[in-house]
Amino acid sequence: MKKVTLITSIGAGLEYYDFVIYALLATYLSKNFFPQTDPSLALLQTLGIFAMGYIARPLGGVLFGLLGDQRGRKNTFLIAIMLMAFATFAIGILPTYLQLGWMASLGLLLLRLMQGMAFGAELPGAITFLSEHARGNNRGLHAGFMVASLSLGATVGSLLIMLLTSLLTPTQMLAWGWRIPFLLGGLLAAVGYWLRRKTQETPYFINYKQTHPQPTAIITTLFKYHRKPLYQGLGIMLFTACFIIFALGLPAYLHEYFNYELAEVYRANTLGLLWSALVLPLFGLLSDKIGRKLLLILTTLLFALTSPLLFQLLHLHQPAALIGFMLCYQTIIAATAACYVPLLAELFPTSVRYTGIALCYNIGGCLSGFTPFIVTSIMRYTGQTLWVVLFFSLLALITLTAAMSLDYQRQRELT
Repeated sequence: MKKVTLITSIGAGLEYYDFVIYALLATYLSKNFFPQTDPSLALLQTLGIFAMGYIARPLGGVLFGLLGDQRGRKNTFLIAIMLMAFATFAIGILPTYLQLGWMASLGLLLLRLMQGMAFGAELPGAITFLSEHARGNNRGLHAGFMVASLSLGATVGSLLIMLLTSLLTPTQMLAWGWRIPFLLGGLLAAVGYWLRRKTQETPYFINYKQTHPQPTAIITTLFKYHRKPLYQGLGIMLFTACFIIFALGLPAYLHEYFNYELAEVYRANTLGLLWSALVLPLFGLLSDKIGRKLLLILTTLLFALTSPLLFQLLHLHQPAALIGFMLCYQTIIAATAACYVPLLAELFPTSVRYTGIALCYNIGGCLSGFTPFIVTSIMRYTGQTLWVVLFFSLLALITLTAAMSLDYQRQRELT
């Protein structure tokens, strides 16, 4: 189980690094792939393409989910990670707007769509694979380590960009420094493929295929017999997904609207991500002890009540306040993420688990992909943080309602 958790976590972390560096480099991408007659509009266009990657996630999730439920979790894993490696490396060598005009913007869009399809398969596959190897009484702990790897993947990306912005001049960073994280990400994903080849298929899938050798009408079965878990899973995902995605867009958001220096934001963001990676296993263990439902309810309720105070920290314009904001922000993400991973796996039976998780995770992810765009639009046209607070509080209440609808208190064994 330790080996399974380690390999699954490494692969998921590498893919997450590949997926999130787009958002972390949004400022540089907007200046390289769109005309600069209106820099604010260029940033919105860049974030729009960022959102397109999330639109592609449900398609990738369904296609790979069907493959995973019919042919096995392991082989689906391998295909997904190679697709991500290709797309990420290709962004690193893509000509800019000055060289190709709108063809460069189109190329960025197509490669981002490929990233979205690959990531749409990766996390549902990791959740399925890990959960089908773990026992119910420690599934949360192992899930905590796996989700911690996502924070570490984002941390590596944030740390690398922080170092690059510190070592290179703004001109160098804009000219070629932004390519380094993408090129490195493509190579790291290939390492993840090599590691993943050493894993074994899950016992739940092997047992299911031995007793059900004929293909199952997975989509029909899901929507006919498992509609309630689909709604619950989507609701459980919504707040966490949007909160995570907004975290990826924070460097551009804080630089544009709060006048924080990018290097300062990346530094605080890196500390927050490291903190999240440290506390995620602890929250996973806590979910095994007190129940995922209760922990998710308490966390979302606490956020809804205290979010105005949290966002008020940004108006202090002090490095300590910024770091405090990031630490609190990532603590909320850690508590909710440690719950949703085992919860999604426990909602569906083996026959449709990969596809069911993929639909919930990726539809939630698709909707959340518009979060940076929505928040940036809110700030551009209102200039009021209060509306951002209300937006996230509403999402927290939706997830709270979904958690309260679950018909079990602690955890359940997989079927």
